[in-house]
Amino acid sequence: MATLARRVFKIALFIGLFLLSVRCIGRNGPMPERDALRWLSIANGLGLREADDVYVPVMLAIDLLVAVLAYVAIMKLWRCWVFRVSLCSCRSASVAPVRGGTYFSLQPQRKVGKRKRLKPPV
Repeated sequence: MATLARRVFKIALFIGLFLLSVRCIGRNGPMPERDALRWLSIANGLGLREADDVYVPVMLAIDLLVAVLAYVAIMKLWRCWVFRVSLCSCRSASVAPVRGGTYFSLQPQRKVGKRKRLKPPV
């Protein structure tokens, strides 16, 4: 169940990053005529009639690339952070508890015996 939850979280993270990159990267208004003519000349060179036939797939590919790079960076940072947290928790643990118990449920240590005092020679 935890594996399924992790996979769903990772998929949702990637989709969110992709939608964020689509929203933030690209034109947020009308395209200037100079850029439109450039895209149109590229489209005509590829045998297409409209500039959007080239512009939209190129921008989606760029958005996908940005989302993949952001996802990889987040996953690496997450693994690094989890490793550091687990490393710090291992350092703070001084005594491992008995299997199935807690630190406070340990049995008291058995006394082996008292040492006899040495008597000075008379």
